[in-house]
Amino acid sequence: MNESLPPLILDRTAPYDAGGLTPTVQALFGQMMCGTVIDFTDLPLDQVNGMQLAVALRATNPLILKDRTKVLGWEEALEVAKLALQRDGLDWKDALWNLF
Repeated sequence: MNESLPPLILDRTAPYDAGGLTPTVQALFGQMMCGTVIDFTDLPLDQVNGMQLAVALRATNPLILKDRTKVLGWEEALEVAKLALQRDGLDWKDALWNLF
């Protein structure tokens, strides 16, 4: 797991309204613009905020389609997001729509 991932991804209590998701997306876009490799490998399910991870996966989806070497563990993180969303009683099919 990359220590440079936005911290709200690993904060189960982080808000997931538009204002709460914006810092995660902004941080990821900044990393993508700098060419930083984004590493989603080995995310601890017990710490993951499913909605924060879902928006992170959605934000990085265009990059993974272009260059898989720039985003590590994306598919694995997709499964973690699904499990985290289920754990928290949220609709994983809605949150991850069109990513599977």
